[in-house]
Order: sequence, then C-alpha cells, then structure tokens
Amino acid sequence: MKRLALAALLIAAPAAWAQTDAGKAGAAKDTPKAVKRSDIALVNPDFEDAMQDQAIPGWPAMQHGGVPAYETVADKRRPSSGKQAARITRLTPEYYGLIHQRVPAPPAGTIVEFSAALRTDEVGPLGWRIFIHFEDGGYVISDVASEPMTGTQPKWQRVTIRGPVPPHVRVVSVGAELLDGGTGWIDDVRLVAIDDGNVQPVQDKPHPFGLPRIKPKDKPAEKPADQKKP
Repeated sequence: MKRLALAALLIAAPAAWAQTDAGKAGAAKDTPKAVKRSDIALVNPDFEDAMQDQAIPGWPAMQHGGVPAYETVADKRRPSSGKQAARITRLTPEYYGLIHQRVPAPPAGTIVEFSAALRTDEVGPLGWRIFIHFEDGGYVISDVASEPMTGTQPKWQRVTIRGPVPPHVRVVSVGAELLDGGTGWIDDVRLVAIDDGNVQPVQDKPHPFGLPRIKPKDKPAEKPADQKKP
C-alpha cells in the first residue's frame, strides 16, 4: 500500500506543478497594460486671463460669416471655478459661432481626450457643444463632438469626448460651438493624450483628400570638388 501511495504522489506532483505554472502564466497574460495619460498644455484653460482687444487670450472666436452675430466674452457671473468663464451669446441669426485653440497633434493612433464644464441659457435645439477637430493644414480629416446641450441648464455639467488621432494629422483643434440661438458657457477645459498600451502602429494610408504626403526635403547632393565655385 505504501508503494502505491508513493507512486500516486509522484504522478500527481508534476501535474499540480504544471497547473500552478499555467495559472501564473495565464494571470500574467491577463494583467492589463498600464495606461499613460499626459496633459497637453493649453493657453488660458480656465479663462482667468483678462480679455485683450475684446478677445479671450488663447481662444480665437469664429463664426460662419456675415456681420458680427455673437458676443464672446470672459464672464464673471457664476463661473464653474475661479473668477470667470467664457461665454458666447448669439445676437442675430447665424449658423454657428465658436471659440477654439489649436495644438500640435500627438502621434497617429494616440487617443485625445477633451473635457470641459458647460452650462446654457435658452439654447435652441441644435445646441451648444464641445468638439475635437483633427486637421492637416486647413483640412478637417475627422472630428468628434459632444451631444448638443439645449434649453436652460443652470448647473455646470462636466462633458468629456475622445477620439484617436488619424494618419496625416498635424494639428488638433479643440473648442466649443453654439449652433443655435441662446447663450453657452464653458470653463475648466482639459486636453489629455492617452496611450493604453494597445495602440498599434497606424498603416500609412493614402491621404483622405488625395493630397500628396508630406515628406522631409531631400538634402541636395554634394557637388564634386572640381565643380565647386572658388
């Protein structure tokens, strides 16, 4: 009986070791990769800087066209934090009015996250929202936008959007736009680059608008010594 028990132990021991080792390998494989979050610096992200020449520093204002149709100011009434927030009010009918800021794009495949505190007063159904534009020069290759905030939302709400940087993008533009009548406020914005460890190299696809790829200029070939000017 003792010999049978010893033999059973010798058979079971390697199997138990193999199961334990396999369990460790599986646990290591299932361990999530570390997520790297890096802040992308913005100018005047809290809108605390005093206005200069009727403009909010760091946040140029734009509209669709025509005569000036929006009032864009740093407003001291009920900011989300600090002493003031940015406000856009539509004065006459127009398609859109916005403020934005452009920064160099992170590498293709990086996730860009943009967040801000928002509130509204009597905004029409097209709404007030934040956006990310991925640009190559003056072309918007792709974009991300939040759900439109409409009506009167007196309490500040934190809104976050994110999207991957496509190939060929050189600039990321972020901001807020008013697409209807009413007033929208924005405060405490933040822009983050996220690498979750699963981002794969992006394939070198043709430009979506058929534009030529941007390549560094080749250095001119060195002339032979006998052809150089004295």
